[in-house]
This record gives sequence, structure tokens and C-alpha cells, in this order.
Amino acid sequence: MKIKTSVINDSLEEVRYFNNQRKKLFVLIFALIGAFIFGIISQKFHIIGKMLLNIQAQYNTVNERIRNAPVFSKLTQIDLQIGYVNFQKICYQRELALNMGRTYRVHSFNEGDVGAKIRAGDNFVPVKVSLKGGQPEHWADPQKWSFKIDVKSDTTIMGMKKFALQSPSARMFINDWVCHKLLRFAGLIGIRFDFIRFSLNGDDYGLYVIEENMGKELIEYNKRQGALRQKPYYHLSLHFGKLQEASKPVQIDFSAHCHS
Repeated sequence: MKIKTSVINDSLEEVRYFNNQRKKLFVLIFALIGAFIFGIISQKFHIIGKMLLNIQAQYNTVNERIRNAPVFSKLTQIDLQIGYVNFQKICYQRELALNMGRTYRVHSFNEGDVGAKIRAGDNFVPVKVSLKGGQPEHWADPQKWSFKIDVKSDTTIMGMKKFALQSPSARMFINDWVCHKLLRFAGLIGIRFDFIRFSLNGDDYGLYVIEENMGKELIEYNKRQGALRQKPYYHLSLHFGKLQEASKPVQIDFSAHCHS
């Protein structure tokens, strides 16, 4: 009796397994048929295209509202102007970064800082500018790159001589802003870090971040005396064969990535 019961139970399990598999097959077939029919209908009536256009329109509306918001309109406007030849050098730095990663900064073909100017109000301030960052978040985006700025006159911009301009996403949006505010609240040295409106050669790039670099202005701003000591940056990847690769030229199609 026990043997017969075991055989019956096994048979029932097989029947249940078969029925479940058959149901899954029917569902898959109906889903494929439904997707095929939906594809035909959407192609005929341009449903997907209309949906994408509607999403794009909604995005543009929201983006325009953000740009015209009272808070955004009160942000400091920074207009970086780089001549055509020097901008091509910045583009070349980015291509080196895309091809080589962080070692682009020590490539023999990387000319480093190039001349530019920043419009601050009605005045034009001469600066040196270069591509910034060893990580892809600083230069992987087709447009929103990070720049290192060094003011080359007696004046300052927002009280700073050396600073970086970068997308908020490269600094975790509002997280770093809060962190530096907390440092100053706790009585520690905190860099100037704020949101700005940024444009490059007249093209509006929207919301950007300005981040102070090390210098005597940082000491003065924090009401301290003495000098900062910064530990030299060294990365092991520069040691194991990377510097040898850095001497190789990189062929670049500027028209695919750059604009003036």
C-alpha cells in the first residue's frame, strides 16, 4: 500500500509540474502576441513617438521653470570664455582622459593650463584653465566637464584665486555643500563651496558648483594664520607601467566631441 501511495503521489507531482509549465508557456505566448500586436499598433499610430515627445516637452517645461526660479536667478553667474585654439587643447585633454583614465594628467602631450578669461559682472578676469579630475564623473559627460581655474591677476572671483568649476553630480549634489557648512559650524577649516550659474563660451550649462582650492585666501577666509601643508598626491597606478603608456600619442577626432 505504501508503495502504491508513493507512486500515486509521484504521478500527481508530475501532473502538477506539467500543468504549471503549460500555464507558463501559454502566458509567454500570449505576452509575445500582445507585444507584437502593440508594436504594430504603436508603429501605425506613432504611440511611442508621441509618448517620447510628451516626456521631452514635460522635461523642457520643468527645466525652464527651474532656470527661472527665484533661487536659481539669484545665483552668481560665471561665464568662462576660452579661445578656439585653447579650447581644442582642453578637448584633447578630455580625449586623453577618456582613453587613459587618470594618467592623462601626466601625458607628455597634455599641455596643462591654457589661457582663458572669466566675465565677472562687467569685468573680464584673465585666468588659466585646465581639465579637472581623475575620475570619469569629471569628464565622461558629453558637455558638463570639470575645470580647474587659477586667476592670473590681482583680483579674485568670489574671494578666491584658485578654484574648480564642476557639475553638482561630481560632488554628490548638496551633500558636499552641507559637509563644508558643518565644518565651519564646528570651527574647523572649511573651503568655500557654493552653487552658481555657469556658461562656457556663451552656452548656458545651468547649475554648477564652485569649489575653492588650497591657498592663502582659504586661510584668510577661515581667520587663521600660518600656511597650509598639502601632502603630495601619488597613485600606485602611475608607477606600474602607466607612465610609459603616457608617452604615446592619441589620435583624436575633435569634431565628434568639441565645439567652440
